[in-house]
Amino acid sequence: SLMLGFLIPAILPGTHAWHKGYTLFNGGLAVGLLGFFLFTLLYRTMGVHSHINIVRENVIYEQFGGSYDLYANLFFLSIFIVCLILGWLLNGKSFHGFSHLVKDTGYSSNFADKYGMPLCLINIACLGGLFLLYLNVTIHFTKGVGFTGPTVGCLFAALTFTAMGQHPRNVWPIFLGYQLLSLVVFVVCTINGTEMPWSLSTQGYLTSAAFATGLCPIVGRYGIRAGIAAGFMCASLCTSTSALHGGLILYNGGFTTGITALILLPILEHYIPETREQTKRLTVNMQDMLTLIGNISPKQKNED
Repeated sequence: SLMLGFLIPAILPGTHAWHKGYTLFNGGLAVGLLGFFLFTLLYRTMGVHSHINIVRENVIYEQFGGSYDLYANLFFLSIFIVCLILGWLLNGKSFHGFSHLVKDTGYSSNFADKYGMPLCLINIACLGGLFLLYLNVTIHFTKGVGFTGPTVGCLFAALTFTAMGQHPRNVWPIFLGYQLLSLVVFVVCTINGTEMPWSLSTQGYLTSAAFATGLCPIVGRYGIRAGIAAGFMCASLCTSTSALHGGLILYNGGFTTGITALILLPILEHYIPETREQTKRLTVNMQDMLTLIGNISPKQKNED
């Protein structure tokens, strides 16, 4: 474990260079790749059998009908209402500026610096309400799990970057991608006369949807169709990536979004080169500004 503390910070800049900032969960890709290496080394290479999953029954959970619906909804609605009211009050009793925030691409963005924390609080309330709605619709209209501990936790995970790139406008296409995959699988299974092997309320897919919101810069830079494709691809991968690291990491959702970005980004850059060129020009301009500042600072020191 001590070794991990030295290795992961060294890997983080490299993984960011791979996906170029198009997934916000950069740490997930870094620890996922490291977990893949460790699992292969410690188990596959050494010939050691992997661990057996332990299944335990939760009596209290079963007494609530398999879902803490009422508790979870009241809990999160209270938080989101408080965030909305606080943001409204701190923003001069208005929502002025929020329309500009939701037009932001979310790519390399710091909402707290650009728009201020009051609007970030409003963003938390709006994005949280959207994801809570998605969870309720999914849970009540498909067969699977309910508001379990992981489901509640994944809602918090979906709000991780509400001050660094996520907002309702660049997240909803990703959810639509999940719905599209479910529809495609349903049609194929119906044609073949087989039963769907999963549903959108299967625990792995609910959890994955929260982390998939980290792909929102793809929506902001490449558009709605690219966002739907990102959600579709992430949903396809989410239950298979854990086999790569054997469960050695708990950040599988972030790992999946990283792999999705690595696969999808080269395709988007090939067929939509204009966005890639804009990003390059932005990077060059930033480097020019940093060089200019670096050249000016010594002159000022000499003058002083």
